[in-house]
Amino acid sequence: MQLSFPTTGAAYGLSFYAIPAVIRTRSQANKAAQLAALWHFGHKSLPLTYIITGLIHLWLSWSKSSGNAGLEAVAGGLTLAIVPFSIIIMGGVDDRMLKIKGKDDESVVRELGGTHVLDGIAWKWAQLNAVRASMALIGAVISFSGMSGLGR
Repeated sequence: MQLSFPTTGAAYGLSFYAIPAVIRTRSQANKAAQLAALWHFGHKSLPLTYIITGLIHLWLSWSKSSGNAGLEAVAGGLTLAIVPFSIIIMGGVDDRMLKIKGKDDESVVRELGGTHVLDGIAWKWAQLNAVRASMALIGAVISFSGMSGLGR
């Protein structure tokens, strides 16, 4: 399912470019607000797209519209595995990012104990988000290999 490719690109953009750029800025002004905004946009749009994509993979597998139903089922399962991964593995980091949202930098830094802690939380989220995006990318590659005949 080719919907995974742009979604993965968006998630990688957050993990590899946007979050590191904010963390590495010299100015600490509005860093917490910027990180919270990036997290918020990624958190609101990407998981729903992953769920829809995974369900489409499974539908293709079930409907036999696909030339390789088994690969579509694997792609769908891997893509939908993002949901428990997000809840179980990323839950603690997501909770910490949620607490940052709407607060000024000074109070966030004071609550966390320093900007290095804020940066650490953001790095951890970026890394886990990249793993989550990789699950969708692998699902997309599996699906594509089935559609193109490479998986036969």
